[in-house]
Amino acid sequence: MLLGRLDKEDLSTKLGQLAHKIEEVKVEVHDALVKKYAEFYPLFDATIQLRSRVSDLNTDVDSAVAVIEKQVHVLSSLYCQRIRSQRGCVSEAINRASLGCVHVMDKSLMGQKGHLATVVHYTGANSRPLMFTTLSLLT
Repeated sequence: MLLGRLDKEDLSTKLGQLAHKIEEVKVEVHDALVKKYAEFYPLFDATIQLRSRVSDLNTDVDSAVAVIEKQVHVLSSLYCQRIRSQRGCVSEAINRASLGCVHVMDKSLMGQKGHLATVVHYTGANSRPLMFTTLSLLT
């Protein structure tokens, strides 16, 4: 019996020592975690703040891009309308000038009325070939 009792005391002592070592390790782990958290938290907090600022900047950039795209679309539409209007005005001016030239040529070419009529009939309503063809008859 003495032998069984001694083993139990040794076992009890060893378990106590192990429990004490476990507590020491728990304290060390806790201290290490607190230390790492103390180092990590400021970085983590700064990262969260930077992420928020970047998100706000992305929103601002997206808004600016949307405004610029809208203005570009509006301006391009206005410029296209102006170009179409000016093209129409230029075409009308060319047609008027061509018809004026044909009228002047018609008066100066009274003797060659048959040729001029043939050219007008041949080229149709297109004023440029009419004017160039008529000029080629004069040279």
